[in-house]
Amino acid sequence: MKQQLPKFCIVLLFILILTHPDISILGASRGLILWYQVIVPTLLPSMILSNLIVQTDAAFSFISLLQPLCKPLFRTSKEGTYALVMGVICGYPMGAKVVNDFVEKKMMTKQQGQYVLSFCNFPSPMFLIGYIATKTLHNTSFLLPILLSIYLSSMIISLISRHIYHIGTLQNDSSPRKQQRFRLQMLDYCLINCVEIMVKIGIYMMLFTLMSELIGYYLSSDNILACFSMGLLEMTTGIYQISLLPYSTMIICCMIVFFASFGGLSTTMQTYSVIKNSNLSILHYIGWKLIHGFLSSILCFLFLLL
Repeated sequence: MKQQLPKFCIVLLFILILTHPDISILGASRGLILWYQVIVPTLLPSMILSNLIVQTDAAFSFISLLQPLCKPLFRTSKEGTYALVMGVICGYPMGAKVVNDFVEKKMMTKQQGQYVLSFCNFPSPMFLIGYIATKTLHNTSFLLPILLSIYLSSMIISLISRHIYHIGTLQNDSSPRKQQRFRLQMLDYCLINCVEIMVKIGIYMMLFTLMSELIGYYLSSDNILACFSMGLLEMTTGIYQISLLPYSTMIICCMIVFFASFGGLSTTMQTYSVIKNSNLSILHYIGWKLIHGFLSSILCFLFLLL
C-alpha cells in the first residue's frame, strides 16, 4: 500500500494537469517567475562564491572573526560556523549545501554534518524583511519578533541536537590545510555544480507552486485547511494565503513563522538535492525543521505578547 501511494499521487497530479491546464500553467508560471526574479539573483552568486571558498579551503580565514563567538555557543568547528553563517545570510538551501561540501571533502564527519544541518538552514533575512514583513504583512513592526523567533529557536535546537548526535565537547577545527591555488578548472566545476542545483530548485518551485494552485482551486484559498496545505507544499505561496485569513495579526504571524522555519516540502526537496552526495539523512532534517517551526511559533507568540 505504501508503495502504491506515491504512484497514485503522481498519476493524480498528471490527470489534474491535463484537466486543468489554465490553473497548471498559472501555478507553474508563478513558481518559475519567483525562481527567476528572486532565487536566482539572490542565491546563485553567493552559491558560486561559497563553492569556490570551500574548494580553495579559504573558509578558515573567512570565518576567523566569528569563530570565538560561535564555537562556545554552537560547539561548531570553523567549517560548522561557516555553514551556519552562509545559511543565515543566503537562506535555503545554502546552509545545507555548505555542509554537504565539507562532508564530501572530509573536512567534517557525517555525524558533525548531521548536527550542523539540524540548525543551519533558514529563510534569508532578505526574504523575511522584503517578502514577509514588507510585502505580505505590510508592517515592519513585526520584523524583530519574526527574526528573533526564527533565529533564536535554532540555538535551542542546537542544544537539543548536540545530545542526539553526541557532540559532547567543543568541536575541534580540522587540522590546518594548505589553501589550494585558484585554478580556472575550479570555477568551471563550481559553475556546473551550482547551475545544476539552481535548475533543480527552479523545477521543484514550479511543481510545488503548481500543486498549491490546484489545492487553492479545489479547497478555496481562503480556507485554513487549504492555506496549511499550500504552506506545507511551498512556503511562499502558503505564507501569502495565510496573510489573507480573517484572523488576528498575532495568530497570522505565528502561522507564517512556522512555515518560514519549516520551509515547506519544496524547500525540503531542494535541500535533499544538495545533501544527497554526502548521504546525510533527509528524515532527520525534516524532523528538526518541524521542531524548528513549532519552537519559532511559540517564541513569536511570546514576543508579540510582550
